[in-house]
Amino acid sequence: MNLPPSFRSSLRCIQLLGIVNSELLKQRRVDVFLRHFLDDLIILHEGVTLNVRGEQRVWFGILLHFCGDIPAANFVGGFKEGVGFANLPCRSCMISRDSLDEIHQESECILREKISHESS
Repeated sequence: MNLPPSFRSSLRCIQLLGIVNSELLKQRRVDVFLRHFLDDLIILHEGVTLNVRGEQRVWFGILLHFCGDIPAANFVGGFKEGVGFANLPCRSCMISRDSLDEIHQESECILREKISHESS
């Protein structure tokens, strides 16, 4: 987050991680394809020592944002892909299907917690 938004949010900063057939992805599971990427994220989270201009420095990194449509994001996150018939269609909040047209801001929603994810 030490870069201005104009740099970290520009189109040239978006990096494609990979392309895989959806049937193969479902067959082998997403973690098989993301294993090396996730291992690298863990290394960055713990810190990487780099020599920058003759000086040894430790650099840290995190994944700031994952972008995808609802089915893809749900699949990668381990949730049900299709939410067409779900009573609670949002993976982030407790909005009910009946309230979808009434609530327009996150502040009007009750956000989910780990316990509520596991129970619903």
